[in-house]
Amino acid sequence: MNIRRFSGYKNTPLLWKDSVREDIPEMLELEKSDNVPSIDDPRVKLRLGKLVERFFFSELECVNSIDVVALNIQIIKDKITIGELDCIIKNNNYYQHIEVVYKFYLYDEIDSTNELVNWVGPNKKDSLIEKLDKLADKQFPLLYKQEAAYLFKVMVLPSPSRIKQLTFFKAQLFIPFAQEVNFNLLNKECVEGVYVNLDQLFSFSNNQFYIPKKLDWLCKPHEEVNYVDFETFRVELVKWLDKQKSPLCWMKTVQGELTKLFVVWW
Repeated sequence: MNIRRFSGYKNTPLLWKDSVREDIPEMLELEKSDNVPSIDDPRVKLRLGKLVERFFFSELECVNSIDVVALNIQIIKDKITIGELDCIIKNNNYYQHIEVVYKFYLYDEIDSTNELVNWVGPNKKDSLIEKLDKLADKQFPLLYKQEAAYLFKVMVLPSPSRIKQLTFFKAQLFIPFAQEVNFNLLNKECVEGVYVNLDQLFSFSNNQFYIPKKLDWLCKPHEEVNYVDFETFRVELVKWLDKQKSPLCWMKTVQGELTKLFVVWW
């Protein structure tokens, strides 16, 4: 396990404190533990979402009140996987189904009446509202599917109605550069930085930059990488933008301050 990645994941706040929608279950808050999670083999290559799951599962193992019943449970129909339950745990003798999510969202005001619509992925290929709809309409109903019935026999589980469903949803939020943004439903502590387009980036031409690997998006920026000057960075950046990809970047100011920002192609 890359300690910086785990630390970044661990220190990312939950995306909301109070319920954001009536059809979205409440958030799981893990008890604080002094135990250190097991270290994963760094040679194992994982996508960011799967790495976050590993971190979360490692944390579960450190909580004395929690017994992990099953992880990554595939629901199969006619030999085809129709969905997956992230995990089922026994927490203080109560069974719980947890869906684990870690996302990066940028605020782009599309709807003035529903702020949840305004949070989009860096490349505008996904959004918070789409993820919430998927959780409500597909993920959590899986537990009640006929194809999931065998789980309750094999794992000796209570009926689905007695299994509480919860989310564990963390996110890093980014707001538009030089704009005032007001939002109330999400946790403001999740704001990690701003996003800019290529023209706005020239406001930071005196700074240095670094484009981290996708898994390192979890990390806090640090000094142990090779920052480059603005012109060198801009040449590399254009290659990303031409492919309609918005990279997360680390920026080092003249004063030595380290921050995160997205540069968007749109």
